[in-house]
Amino acid sequence: MLRRPEQRLKGRPLKQKRRPRKKLQRRKQRQKRPQRRRLMPNLQPSRRPLQKKAAAKEAAAAKDAAAKAAKEKSGSASVPPRSPSPKKPAPSGARTTMSANQDDAYSFRPYDRPRRPYGGTSSSSAYSESSYAPSQSTARTSPAPSNRGRYETKDPDKIVIKGVFQFNNAFIKSPAAQLVSGQGMVTDGLVLRITTEGLFIDDDIRGVGQREWDVKAWTMKLVEVWCPQYASQKHNPPKQSSFFGRRDEGPSSAESDAYLINLLKVCKNTCRLASPGSQSEIQGLHVLRASVRDQEGRKYLFVLEETEGWKVGIGLQRLRKGALVRSLGVTNMSVNEGRSILGNLGYI
Repeated sequence: MLRRPEQRLKGRPLKQKRRPRKKLQRRKQRQKRPQRRRLMPNLQPSRRPLQKKAAAKEAAAAKDAAAKAAKEKSGSASVPPRSPSPKKPAPSGARTTMSANQDDAYSFRPYDRPRRPYGGTSSSSAYSESSYAPSQSTARTSPAPSNRGRYETKDPDKIVIKGVFQFNNAFIKSPAAQLVSGQGMVTDGLVLRITTEGLFIDDDIRGVGQREWDVKAWTMKLVEVWCPQYASQKHNPPKQSSFFGRRDEGPSSAESDAYLINLLKVCKNTCRLASPGSQSEIQGLHVLRASVRDQEGRKYLFVLEETEGWKVGIGLQRLRKGALVRSLGVTNMSVNEGRSILGNLGYI
């Protein structure tokens, strides 16, 4: 007999999904194994041992405190009070007034003695003078003039000068700028060097170059020299005039060479051997004036002693032989002009 689908379902159970054989086998194997009991660690251990340790520490600390208190009581009763220590004497100054006065006479050194406090103190500043370290100069210090003596050098490349003065069209008689030996920060070792590159001023004692006073060789057009001994011998050659009667602007190259040869001969034989003295120094002062090519008409004038004149001739010969010079003429300065220049500067 044919049954209806409803009747078929009632008599039979529903079909279950078949699982793969491998999974079933694994499951059966797990069921056969004896189950091991997993022991979970005790995450919260008992607090009883910690409480016991803390109580033991507190008891030990209490015993130590009691023992210390007993020792202090017994010690204070037996030991007498200490007497105050005697005060130490103030340190005596190592330097005497005589040495301080001698150092002050030579040169000023701010690290020898403490600086004087200022007159007024400002409340806005939180720092005092003791907060700052004293400054020390890195420049070379010179010994006392009495011990060192007068600066002299036999080096022909170093011409010891008394001063250098700058003139221009606006300042003809009085100098527009000057650098005098022994005044201000300048020592008596002011030196002029004449090289193939020009004229250079240095402070030989301090070792400082005065670069603002440099005169380059290619900017110079005329150099005039005043030597009293040369002027007294009348070596001035007659000035040549052009065909139309116009006067030349400066000496020729041959005239400059001849003048330097005669000047060097006179200064070596006479000026170099002059005896030192106040009157001879004033009467025998030499003057070197260099004119520059510019619109301002700048002129640099150097005043030097009689014994340094022979170095000027050697330096000018070296300068004219250089490749940087452009038609530089060298000639003698007139007697009236040389004396008037020294008089205006206060040397006569």
